[in-house]
Amino acid sequence: MCPRRDDILIVSVGATTGRVAIVGPCEPFAVVRSVLLLRPLGSSKFLMRWLQSPWCQAYIRRASGSSAQAHLYIGDTKSIPVPLPSAAEQESIAETVEEQISIVEHSKPALTPSCMRPRRCGNPSCAMPSPASLFRKIRTTSQPRNF
Repeated sequence: MCPRRDDILIVSVGATTGRVAIVGPCEPFAVVRSVLLLRPLGSSKFLMRWLQSPWCQAYIRRASGSSAQAHLYIGDTKSIPVPLPSAAEQESIAETVEEQISIVEHSKPALTPSCMRPRRCGNPSCAMPSPASLFRKIRTTSQPRNF
């Protein structure tokens, strides 16, 4: 299957297992066997940010095993719990996370290392909601839905 715009790519073998990216506009390319390709039914950006969340990354680490070389199988991705708020909520959440990440990216030179992780920072000026806190809110307020 050839990757296309808005597909999700997940590293499935090795030290970077669980690293996630979204396919942007690009020339056709081939996916190596150490990368899984997911074709989301909902918002690609929402799914990408969910897969990058600390909770989901911990799930992926557990699913990929504790052998010498981690390996995430396509079957493992089918069992990853994914909250499914409405399409409008997915887009809103994805936009909010993107805005927060943009703020952090543009502020990096001015931040001290302790402020790079707002959830651990005691400085009130760093109190931005983390992607994980946004997804916790979804899990507690939304019921799972099928597409």
